[in-house]
Amino acid sequence: MVSASLLAATPALAQPYGNVIPGADQTSIVVHTDTNLMTVTVNPADAAATEIKGTVKNNSDNKTFTCAGPRGNGATAGDVTTAKLVAQSEDYYRKNTFRELPKVPIQFGNIPIVGPIKLGELDLGSLGPLLQGLGGLLGDPNADRNKIAKDYSNERVKGHAGLIDKFTVKPGESADFSAYLNNPSSGPRTDFDAAAFIMCTDETKAAYAFTGYEEGTRKPGDAFFGSPGLPSLNSPGLQSPSLPKPKNPTPTAAEPSSPPAPVTE
Repeated sequence: MVSASLLAATPALAQPYGNVIPGADQTSIVVHTDTNLMTVTVNPADAAATEIKGTVKNNSDNKTFTCAGPRGNGATAGDVTTAKLVAQSEDYYRKNTFRELPKVPIQFGNIPIVGPIKLGELDLGSLGPLLQGLGGLLGDPNADRNKIAKDYSNERVKGHAGLIDKFTVKPGESADFSAYLNNPSSGPRTDFDAAAFIMCTDETKAAYAFTGYEEGTRKPGDAFFGSPGLPSLNSPGLQSPSLPKPKNPTPTAAEPSSPPAPVTE
């Protein structure tokens, strides 16, 4: 059985707003995308660059943006990394809310559980309230988020990622930003199409995502998983692979021949 320490922690995760829709909660943050409230420009750079610089322009008449993450209280405004990853991240927030992974103390007797939890081995009846609160962290959004995180780690190893310090920009004003790139784990840094992904909040604490792509490059199309921008396997844009022919094909049965026509004298 799951100890009381888990159940005691559950209400704080699952019931702060009393949602009744399965898996729903109000603790996640809706991130506004595709607005024209801010323009992000990324300066061109080459493989020798150790820092990516750019500028943001607040196009609004009455909003001051605090660019310090989705809650407005972080140390960084966002990331500089590859254009593909930035496009995927923006597309993720078109379809999903921002969530932070909760810290769940789980204990069986006096033995704490550290690492992945095999749900099949737990008493799911006791875990019901917990799973209700974690519904949005499971399924497709979780797989998409993990895929982006894995690809981002790969780009860090290549020296294709860096963090942007927090900043504030008032209505109609501009601000410069920069991000120092991680050193590659081995070898020289290769050139890449850089882009910036910046999260800001306004005075009402509404969250926004703004993106910009390196000058001289083109924003990727709908680059996210299964998007219309990528041809499917059977689409005209991508030829389906033909199946290999069997080594010993089964001979096709011969069609029965027509009976000979009667001979007339």
